[in-house]
Amino acid sequence: MLLMALGLMAVPVTAVGVAYACTALAVAETNVRTAAVGDTVTVTGKFFAPHDPADIRTAPAIVRMDRVDGPALAQASPTSNSAGGTFSVNITVPATDAGEHVVIVTQAGINGAPAYGTPARTVLRVTPAPAAAQAAAGAPAPAPAPAPAVAAPLATPFPAAGTSPTPARTRPRTRSQRIASCKRKYRVSSAKTQRGRRRMASKRRSCIRAASRPRTGSS
Repeated sequence: MLLMALGLMAVPVTAVGVAYACTALAVAETNVRTAAVGDTVTVTGKFFAPHDPADIRTAPAIVRMDRVDGPALAQASPTSNSAGGTFSVNITVPATDAGEHVVIVTQAGINGAPAYGTPARTVLRVTPAPAAAQAAAGAPAPAPAPAPAVAAPLATPFPAAGTSPTPARTRPRTRSQRIASCKRKYRVSSAKTQRGRRRMASKRRSCIRAASRPRTGSS
């Protein structure tokens, strides 16, 4: 009788072992291998336990990143076992450091423990968000380049009544002053080449001749 009892107990244990051996581990994948912060990525899974929202004994598959207890990015209801326990759901890549991250799909069983074959994992490489995505997320946008300064036109003051405009430059009134001005303006020693000195001397002589001519009201 003892041998028969042991044989009967071995039957369900063997059946359970065969059932688990025929059940595949849960698998998760993403439609892209690389995505930027803020991008939409599709996560698909198969071999998950079926979820019926009307049945409180079943639980949805929950998509997280890097930690099994991390914030839920999305949840989905896997199909029946006969349909492969599949699902497809979109997530938005959260703000995180650039580099490789693990997309984790968890699911609770009837007793609250992880469902058989879960969690499922896949790797997603995250790149920094473009400037437009950062601005949309509230990040400060780069300051616009300042507009080029436009010089204001110089105001030309009107002379007061009864006065004549003051000339910008007053000519020397005497012959000696005019000659001295020519000598200051055309200094031969300031030229760097012999040709330049000859030209400077010629201009100086012409200026002195013009300054030496008698003018009305000059001495």
